[in-house]
Amino acid sequence: MDSIAKPINEKALLALLLIASSLATMNVYMFNIAVPFIIKDLHLSTSESSLVTTLYAVVLAAGSGTYGICSSA
Repeated sequence: MDSIAKPINEKALLALLLIASSLATMNVYMFNIAVPFIIKDLHLSTSESSLVTTLYAVVLAAGSGTYGICSSA
């Protein structure tokens, strides 16, 4: 079955990308504010807190990529 390609609304796409990048940045900033409390509550060392931050970024990136692939299908 042939599908007809719809024209892309460039202004809407740009607005969506700007909102998405703003939310991603806000998400990272909110996590960084919570890091000292996580360190205190879990009694983590500096290297362990760095690992938590890195793992958070990896999970966020994987989730963003997965959501982007699934939502476009």
